[in-house]
Amino acid sequence: MPLLVALSVEKKRNLPIVGERLITFVERATQRVNQNLKFVPPYLNLDDVKVDLEAWVSE
Repeated sequence: MPLLVALSVEKKRNLPIVGERLITFVERATQRVNQNLKFVPPYLNLDDVKVDLEAWVSE
């Protein structure tokens, strides 16, 4: 995966834990905003969200 970055052990320990409930929430929220783009804040790039979500799910 070309977008992955190697992290040190210390940086890995400081990352938040992502559980199944959060992934499910992000999947559903992404589906909803794709249906109604007026709810997408200007700072959010949906293409980047999809890439991140696919990386989470593919683990």
